[in-house]
Amino acid sequence: MRVSWAGALNAAGVAGRMTVCPRDDGGISTSAARGFSWSTRRDGVVSADSWDARTDRERTILTASAPLVQPRVRVLGEVADMVGSLLSTDGYLEPDADVRKQLKDSAGDVLAKAIAALEGVDEADWATDALHDLLTRALVDEGGYKPRLAFGPVRVALSGRRVAPPLFESMEIIGKDVTLARLKGLAEHL
Repeated sequence: MRVSWAGALNAAGVAGRMTVCPRDDGGISTSAARGFSWSTRRDGVVSADSWDARTDRERTILTASAPLVQPRVRVLGEVADMVGSLLSTDGYLEPDADVRKQLKDSAGDVLAKAIAALEGVDEADWATDALHDLLTRALVDEGGYKPRLAFGPVRVALSGRRVAPPLFESMEIIGKDVTLARLKGLAEHL
């Protein structure tokens, strides 16, 4: 089966074509982002309108994020907002108002524990599975938080949204420095 998004992408400020091709192993081809282009005039998410004119960092992030974002969007207009947090290098993303209201009193403690756990991770070990295991151990097993309360503030810090690309994959994509800066940024703004 081959799923293709074309034509309607322009209505969402997206030019070009995005094709998602399932692999034999059940995954989705990471080549899906090739040719996927946001109009910088519309939303300023990327540096250029064409794939080849983008930075290597942007192409890498778009390629990695396409299969993560595609199943989470209901309308194409949500794509730029969702990927925008991955492309941004800002140390603090202002959470949506409704998301901020949902943060519990424990958010500050959760963020402090997450920061402490993640600061010791070597850049070479900054990978999805290792990050998942580490934060589960630090926040759920040792911290005593239920997963929703443990990972909610971390997700808000990284994306500023309630619906975002998968948490641990996002952490790997944006890297250690930006992840820690965003966790600290949200902690400072609670």
